[in-house]
Amino acid sequence: REITSVVVGGQPVPFDALDTSGREQACGEFVAIVDGLDLRYVAGLNLSSNMSLQVAIYTTDNLILDCSGLYLNAQVEIEQGSANSIANCSCDPGSAGPDGGSCTACAAGTYSDVSGAGTCSPCEAGTWQNMTGATVCLACPANTDSAVGSDVLDACICNIGYEGRDGAACSGCKLGFYKPANGSGACLGCVAGTFLNATAGSACLACPANASSAGQSAFCICDAGFSGPDGGPCTVCAAGTYKEQLGSDACVACEAGTYKREEGPGACSLCPPFSSSLQGSVAVEACVCDPGFTGPDGGNCSACGDGTYKAVNG
Repeated sequence: REITSVVVGGQPVPFDALDTSGREQACGEFVAIVDGLDLRYVAGLNLSSNMSLQVAIYTTDNLILDCSGLYLNAQVEIEQGSANSIANCSCDPGSAGPDGGSCTACAAGTYSDVSGAGTCSPCEAGTWQNMTGATVCLACPANTDSAVGSDVLDACICNIGYEGRDGAACSGCKLGFYKPANGSGACLGCVAGTFLNATAGSACLACPANASSAGQSAFCICDAGFSGPDGGPCTVCAAGTYKEQLGSDACVACEAGTYKREEGPGACSLCPPFSSSLQGSVAVEACVCDPGFTGPDGGNCSACGDGTYKAVNG
């Protein structure tokens, strides 16, 4: 960048008229220091330390003001030769303050993405920024979230249904596991009688009617005495049928010589001695006396007496 001219107190001074002799390190009141030049030593000007100066520096690319300690870090870019006053100074992106005033770098957890008067904005939820003077906030890793104004990466914590360490990408809970809160905690297994058939779940579901599950289950299975696909629905076994185990097996008819009066769980009962029944019988009365025995249906059967016989069931 090349300085082309300086305006002090409304009076333009060519760059080659600047006198750099006696240049000072400190900036006194109402004295402007520009690129190390103390403007009290401008040739042809009678300046004193109690003068209120209006200072502008025109360069080949932009205008930079750094005036009397009040306007540090203020910069405004205008075309060469444009009209100017100190009020034209506005804060750069990444800082905040009034036009023509001091600018302060945005604190960690905040940002400013535009120049001009205003304040720094807090980082939105799901973002963070640990640097000062930021113009943008950074997105949290996958499947994490953060509070508004977060200033460290570890503020990004796992979402509900996801597990992992703070500040890192998180993985969804697998089938049969859940996580009900944000944070670095591990996923929990579903308890017996519940299930979860989706990943990244926040809560387990109760098994449907007449079904059950062991812990950490992705689906429920039909109880004994009920039949249906894994996950349900489960239908009760009819009278005269049975199912002794958990699962999706079908109900089976009671074998010949047995019966089952009730629907649902339970085993088939044997007929009384010396009697039998057809397969799938639903009552003890279906048990009839065998050949050579006599008695009421479902009752006690006695052997035929001497000199008598019976050739059929009943």
